Amino acid sequence: MLSEIYRRDQKRPQNQRFNAWIENLLLEIAEYDGKLREYGPFLRFENISDNPVLLSDNLLVKNIFICLHADSFFCEHHDSTGCAHVGFCYAISAV
Repeated sequence: MLSEIYRRDQKRPQNQRFNAWIENLLLEIAEYDGKLREYGPFLRFENISDNPVLLSDNLLVKNIFICLHADSFFCEHHDSTGCAHVGFCYAISAV
């Protein structure tokens, strides 16, 4: 099953071997789990349309919009590309 996903993965470099690909996949999963544990108690992924991503922030008690600009995320609330909301978006697999 994983070998089939590997073959169909359009994002991976064509010369990347299976072992390197699976190692990257496991690192992404570990990063996702870490971000979820760190930010999960106060952030929740609500929705995504084409652009922006909608998060619910329980500490600020408001919805936060994160836009994708030139391959990076931008938090409209903090006017930043490096806040916790942006970091949380990188951990969302649907994004």
